[in-house]
Amino acid sequence: MNILIIFDSFFGNTEKIAEAMGAALQASHDVKVVRAEIASEQLAQNADVVIVGSPTIRWQATEFVMDFLKNLPENSLRGKRTAAFDTRILADAMESGLLRFLFKLGSYASKPIAKSLNAKGSLAPVPAAGFYVTQDETPKLEEGELQRAAQWALDLFE
Repeated sequence: MNILIIFDSFFGNTEKIAEAMGAALQASHDVKVVRAEIASEQLAQNADVVIVGSPTIRWQATEFVMDFLKNLPENSLRGKRTAAFDTRILADAMESGLLRFLFKLGSYASKPIAKSLNAKGSLAPVPAAGFYVTQDETPKLEEGELQRAAQWALDLFE
């Protein structure tokens, strides 16, 4: 099975998650892991499964990810399995009550990604996944998230 994992990353966390998924899947599948800014319609057309991920920035996916999805032709993912993921700060871990409240009102990047994948005709997408980063000035993945990402990717094919 040909699997395409498309991602964007600011601090390298989403890239690490995408790479962990790719490493877990490559034992039994042909996997390509590419940045959204260089991903192409042709790569998506050649894939049986398309997985797309982004860091959550202002409750949205990055511009590169959303532009890639927006520029895919209508029904270009018809019949393909798709999945969305993001990296995010755990809202309950935020020190500021106001920020926690605002974060819970918003959304995470995986929501608009999944909506866009569905709009392009993909098969019913699996539930999106969120992988947690610290609230530091330079966020880092929470412990165990790479293993959780690898397992999530493997679980897509059970």
